[in-house]
Amino acid sequence: MKHIYTLLIMIACCNMTWAADLVKREYCDFITIPYVSVDAENNPIVLSALVCYPTVSDRDKTPDSIKFVVLNNHPTVMSDAQAPTGATPLDAVTMLNVAPRGAMNLMTTERALVISCDYLGYGYSKNRLHPYCNHTLTARNVIDGYLAAMDTIKARGIVVDKDYYTYNVGYSQGGSVTMAVQKYLETEASQKVRDKVRLKKSFCGAGPYNLEYIFNDLCTQESLEYSCALPLTLEGLYAAYKEGCMKQVDLDSIYITPEFHKAVKEVIQKKEMTTEEICAWINEYFGKTSVSMKDIFKAESLSNNGPTNRALKKALSKCNMLDGSWIPETPMVLFSYTQDEVVQYGNSEQAAQLFGDKVKLITEKDTLEYTDATIKAVMQIMFSKKAPSSHSDYCMLFFSYFIDGVLRQQ
Repeated sequence: MKHIYTLLIMIACCNMTWAADLVKREYCDFITIPYVSVDAENNPIVLSALVCYPTVSDRDKTPDSIKFVVLNNHPTVMSDAQAPTGATPLDAVTMLNVAPRGAMNLMTTERALVISCDYLGYGYSKNRLHPYCNHTLTARNVIDGYLAAMDTIKARGIVVDKDYYTYNVGYSQGGSVTMAVQKYLETEASQKVRDKVRLKKSFCGAGPYNLEYIFNDLCTQESLEYSCALPLTLEGLYAAYKEGCMKQVDLDSIYITPEFHKAVKEVIQKKEMTTEEICAWINEYFGKTSVSMKDIFKAESLSNNGPTNRALKKALSKCNMLDGSWIPETPMVLFSYTQDEVVQYGNSEQAAQLFGDKVKLITEKDTLEYTDATIKAVMQIMFSKKAPSSHSDYCMLFFSYFIDGVLRQQ
């Protein structure tokens, strides 16, 4: 229990030296595994995942038995160093799912096996462009990683309880992947795969993506909080559907200039800059402190009903998990900030209305009652001078809710 308290206080204080020391003391160990999945053309591809398993003590690295599994889906990253197999405990310590090793150390105190898959385009496949928002493909990739991780653990002789189960969790893009994983399990995966995963519950933080709704909303904003997501979405859709609905699309005709398209695509493909750094780079490119949609894309390419815009809308609709074609069978929690300008609250609201009593929607208007006194105290310290008011603030609240409400009550 002391490790839990130490990590939470460390997160609140952002003490880097303390963070590095904590990893040495935790009761867990890490392995990076390669595994085979498929790409957008259904060709085999080698992907990677970071797996954390509990050990008997910080000195005795003999594996402990596994009580349950946490499938930890990471948010949008632009730098390969932000992906699970590239992250370190010093990376963004206030974002548990951006620094998965930090989250893993915490979770393994409860005998959890924690699996964090690099999405296609990161880790072992970093030479490929990430098919951003191709949820079906990413869900398939993640489940393949889950199965490979379980096989690896068992091959190493690590005991898994006979009645183990899985929590599926993520925030932002991780939230959308979390929902996509559940949809994949319930609509496409075989019964044999479902029996291996044993999904107990999903926790989607700012997760449901209705991309056409998001795109239309961003068109009305004069200042974009997360401008890097726009070219990442466009390049990702092209990577995912270049042999389908995006085949005839000339991306140069959508961007404000071919020169900007070439420059931003190069930055994205290098995977050396973080999301924040790319947003700052975009502002600097245009000589502004903030940009809008019309700075990045040609207005006519977004407003007309020509073949390019029709193809783009078709690609966006393919990524919509809120089209009514699926209703969750397994319990799901939605966690959203009503004033979120990165992933608009309307996405979660649509999901809650569509899914009905299958989901529980939590917002900042709900009182979060932490059962663990230390978690409650740390949250009070962190937000003593200002209330949580951003996408990142609610990421912290989301994972605190997950850790306290689920892992503390095993």
